[in-house]
Amino acid sequence: MSYAPELFESLVKECETEATALEHLLLALVRAGSSLSEGRSREHLTQGAGRRLGFITHCLTTIFSRFARSLTWPLSKEDLNDVQIARHAFIVNLYRRNWQKKLGSDSN
Repeated sequence: MSYAPELFESLVKECETEATALEHLLLALVRAGSSLSEGRSREHLTQGAGRRLGFITHCLTTIFSRFARSLTWPLSKEDLNDVQIARHAFIVNLYRRNWQKKLGSDSN
């Protein structure tokens, strides 16, 4: 499947916008966490949620950068592997908390 060049450019621009918004959110989490006294809340904001948000941002930009490298189809095996790994990691990190609750695990 291929996208019209205009649609593809729109998707790439939207990805850049979302990645920037996620980076701003990450900075806000770190600032909020840094202002708290030592404890689990501070640890969660600066290390748990902050790390996960940074990783989700990385996955999103990886997916779109691999697609942008080549508008020829199919993607190279290396690009396809990178996209699949990033997509999997994105989903796992996004829905991790839900899965932990369903499986009865609530560790960070």
